[in-house]
Amino acid sequence: MHTTFLKISLIVLFATYSFVAADDEQKKNQPGRTPTPQAPRVAHPAPPPPPPPKPATPPPPQAPKPPTPPPKAQIIPPVKSAPQIRQHFEQRKQQFQSKPIPVPQQQSFKASLPQRTQGHIQQAAQASDHLKREHPDHDKWFNNDFFEKHHHHPNYYRDDVNWWRPAPWGNVSGSLPYNWNYPVYYNDQGYPVDMPDYQQYYPQPQPLPEPQPLPEQAAPSSTVTYQGNWIPLGVFSVGQDVSDATKSSAYFQLAVSTQGTIEGTFYDAASNQTSPIEGLVDQETQQAAFKFTDIPEMPIMTTGVFNLTQPVALVQVQFPDGQVETWTFVRVNQ
Repeated sequence: MHTTFLKISLIVLFATYSFVAADDEQKKNQPGRTPTPQAPRVAHPAPPPPPPPKPATPPPPQAPKPPTPPPKAQIIPPVKSAPQIRQHFEQRKQQFQSKPIPVPQQQSFKASLPQRTQGHIQQAAQASDHLKREHPDHDKWFNNDFFEKHHHHPNYYRDDVNWWRPAPWGNVSGSLPYNWNYPVYYNDQGYPVDMPDYQQYYPQPQPLPEPQPLPEQAAPSSTVTYQGNWIPLGVFSVGQDVSDATKSSAYFQLAVSTQGTIEGTFYDAASNQTSPIEGLVDQETQQAAFKFTDIPEMPIMTTGVFNLTQPVALVQVQFPDGQVETWTFVRVNQ
């Protein structure tokens, strides 16, 4: 049975193949019929390579930065009370000539200077501690915003100068046009003591280097002491004596010009009031005298230029009625 089924399958397969082959041959020979043409195979070209990247466009050239303009020129105006102060200088010269200090007393005074200086340094530290403790905003005093708020515009002011940090004696004397060979110290009674050997008693810091131009919009540097026509003498608390001054809320900020005039600002921190100060330096005696501007009835305060470079300065205060008091100026640091 298996053999019969195999034969039948082969016959059917053969017949089917013969029929299909015959049919194809008939269609091929049928008249009027043409074979469908086959479209030729077209070879597609390879895609073009991508274009090279465009070169980066260079940034447009920047205009050169304009040079920093020079600082605004500082003005050295005339001192309104100059005649009054010059007359005061002459009166004091006559006083010195009529009653000079004996030489032994001068020598004794000089011998006491090293010990006195150490005490003055400690007193200045106490005054600075009091300032920082009682007035934590003191670092905003005597800057542009401070003067704007008080409607006070000192001629000496510049943003690039630290008005708290004083110039040492060598810089001050070298900036003035007087060619002083040595300082004159004014003692507790306000009398002059020549100090040709002052470095023996007062070790001086090294002179500060000449100031360099500051970068544009730079903050005031604590290392820049003076520039331009005015030299800072620093900030002092003031009182009737040292104890009073170290706890005071009254402050003088002073500066001296290269022409020997003095300007400054008095600030009463308790009342938040300011007053301008003006004065002169006397070439012959090295005295510095100053007073409140535009207030004739206010006293004239006098000390030595050298004294104003020290931690403590005793100042002779003469009122219009002739009364004289001694005030103590104690330096405070920012």
